[in-house]
Amino acid sequence: MAKPRRLKGHKDTVTCCIASRERPGLIATSAEDGRICWFDMRCKDVLFTMDLDNKPITSICFKPGNEDVVYASSGTEIMSFDVHMASSWKQLESYMYNKEEINQIACSCKSSFLAAADDSGDIKIIDMGQQCLYKTLRSGHTNICSSVQFLPWRPWEVKIYNTGTSNGDALSLSELLDIEILIRLLV
Repeated sequence: MAKPRRLKGHKDTVTCCIASRERPGLIATSAEDGRICWFDMRCKDVLFTMDLDNKPITSICFKPGNEDVVYASSGTEIMSFDVHMASSWKQLESYMYNKEEINQIACSCKSSFLAAADDSGDIKIIDMGQQCLYKTLRSGHTNICSSVQFLPWRPWEVKIYNTGTSNGDALSLSELLDIEILIRLLV
């Protein structure tokens, strides 16, 4: 078995790691140091980095069908960048619909929607094509929503995980699986 490899490029805690579907071996990571790093697993060093003014980045995701565009969340904002514009890192788009800190973002691979789960327990569904808020999902809990993913076999559903209870007690993994909530978006 090959020895695990340590990827170096961040100066603080890594918050998210995603793998490219279009480019085998390409990994992108984000961290609390406000940096996004791109790694090619066939090479030893980081390919390139992107610094976002030392703002902690909580989550990243590629734009489906165009992985040259990456979405990053920091605080209550979602920003998008074109990786080919590495010298300037000028924002392409910015969304600020969440009221609390965003924990995870996810793009639908079958439609033009982006989901953002936040500390208030809300999930904002953003229409990237129209560049506007499409829908707000409230799953009925009073605690944070830490994770969100679109179900690839059902393009109009979102999977939501709540990592705590209303009184702040942590839940075990089995309890989390028991309270998994599927919300069908009505079109």
